[in-house]
Amino acid sequence: MRWDRARSYLHLGDYRRGWVEYEARLHTGQLPARKLPGEAWKGQRYDGKRLLLVSEQGFGDAIWIARYLRAVKALGGELIMECRPPSIPLIASMELR
Repeated sequence: MRWDRARSYLHLGDYRRGWVEYEARLHTGQLPARKLPGEAWKGQRYDGKRLLLVSEQGFGDAIWIARYLRAVKALGGELIMECRPPSIPLIASMELR
């Protein structure tokens, strides 16, 4: 239910409530539990560090997020994006420098 509410808020442009509800997916079992290294990124600079962007949902998710890669890369160190193998050529072809 919170997932649907989050998507509705986000669609309507109510990002403050939408992102809070969207984060519930991490605690409801809607995503497989994964132990990832490091800490969650909050959008700050990451100079001298490695940032892993995790693809949670699928091809569309990866392609949608890819449009922000240049802006994220400009915030600091090494950027790694997880994606499904067929998406690698598309993502790799993007000039991030």
